[in-house]
Amino acid sequence: MKRVGLAITVPEAWPPVKEWVHYVTQRPGGRGAVREVCDLILKAHGKWEALWQEFLSS
Repeated sequence: MKRVGLAITVPEAWPPVKEWVHYVTQRPGGRGAVREVCDLILKAHGKWEALWQEFLSS
């Protein structure tokens, strides 16, 4: 996990793993965790709103 820029896990991960990551998702694995992470990254890069508006207008 030290090699990645942003280490992320789900809430049901093994407890020692959660101590090393930068972010623990609110959503469990298989229940929207990947979507949560995608939204987080898009928002951090300032791209979420534009993509959302594009989706709404199509």
